[in-house]
Amino acid sequence: MFAQWMHFAYPRECPYPHIAGATKQMNMFEWTHHRGNMSATREEMAGVAGHPARKGAPLLGGRWIHEEELLAPDSPVELLAFQSVAAAAALAGVMLGLIRRG
Repeated sequence: MFAQWMHFAYPRECPYPHIAGATKQMNMFEWTHHRGNMSATREEMAGVAGHPARKGAPLLGGRWIHEEELLAPDSPVELLAFQSVAAAAALAGVMLGLIRRG
């Protein structure tokens, strides 16, 4: 939700946070193959801008989703592996400190 808020607050700097695998990036040739023309006529633009559903609609709120993907490890195995590495690094730091002191 925070990434969505950042997108709505700063739409040019922060892209919309799509759920992983929900979108597929296309180059200009793929776009024209799937969609046809890359530009809209003035009539098409005026039709979209003057559509009754757009008039009076709130600026935010239509695209909020309540699913959020966390970038932290999900499985206990991944968490255990991370904790093991962190514990080994801490132990190595303590041992190095004792060796320097002694």
